[in-house]
Amino acid sequence: MMIPITHVIFDLDGTLIDSEKHLFQSTNDVLNEFGKTFDWNIRLHLQKSAPIIIKHFNLPIEPIDYIDKVLLRFKSYVQGDNGGYGVQLLPGVKRLVTHLARHNIPMAICTGCKEDTFRYKTQPFGDFFRSGNLFHHFVIAGSDPEIGEQNKPNPLPYLICIERFNENGHRINPKQVLAFEDSPTGLQSAIDAGCQTIFIPDPKLDLNSLPVQPSIILKSMEHFQPEKFACITSIPFVTRPNTVCLPSNHGVAITVIKNCDPFVFGPAFAIDNVNGLSCFRCETISSENSRPQIDVPPVPVPVGSPVCIINCRITR
Repeated sequence: MMIPITHVIFDLDGTLIDSEKHLFQSTNDVLNEFGKTFDWNIRLHLQKSAPIIIKHFNLPIEPIDYIDKVLLRFKSYVQGDNGGYGVQLLPGVKRLVTHLARHNIPMAICTGCKEDTFRYKTQPFGDFFRSGNLFHHFVIAGSDPEIGEQNKPNPLPYLICIERFNENGHRINPKQVLAFEDSPTGLQSAIDAGCQTIFIPDPKLDLNSLPVQPSIILKSMEHFQPEKFACITSIPFVTRPNTVCLPSNHGVAITVIKNCDPFVFGPAFAIDNVNGLSCFRCETISSENSRPQIDVPPVPVPVGSPVCIINCRITR
């Protein structure tokens, strides 16, 4: 069991939203104009520094002009102007963030980008990224005057992000802050600030090359198990499982209590057989694919672990 967590901080690009692929494509678009290609190995070596990229490829362009060209394309991709879907939340993000918000876990975003790019990357999601809604605050390190040139991998962005949680003089212990990151530079910043860390890297990344070791490495935020960090002790929220009533030539009467929420901080999975309410009634069903009738939807149970009682009766 890890040290109990009281606060959570998320990186933005590549952690909450899939903007990294758009930046990679935008960079390649600009380099292609000069007959160059930005592949994965070069990307790992050069990171995102415009002067270093220009020097490496010997490009006849000034850094400011290079940045303008990349960002112009990046904004177009993010907003879906090129016929794509634009920027999207990564798998598991919405579910985890809303779950933690329901349990009153203070959350913040610590990103290395600039204010203007932060705004147009998050604008498509409406209130999800509105300050004070789900997130306590944002630290936008690329435009924050307290950070200046000390962006990630420097620990200052995370230290400032932790400090801005403080209210009424109460200081937050960095060891009780859980940081989600996808890049080695962000991971370095969070660990040096004293945070526990969840690392969700690109599958192509060589984990042996990491300069520091995270608390846990995951393939996706969908695989995160909050109970390992003991940051929630209240009752988990209720989910209504998808229920399908299929035609059958056999009578079936099943009543199940099932907590299928993967983010449960108490019992991870509870099943019991009790008397319950009927939610589906399928009558006069033969071998044809008839649609079931719904009497009442699944309802929460007021006692015990939050569950849904489902009683499916299928008759011939």
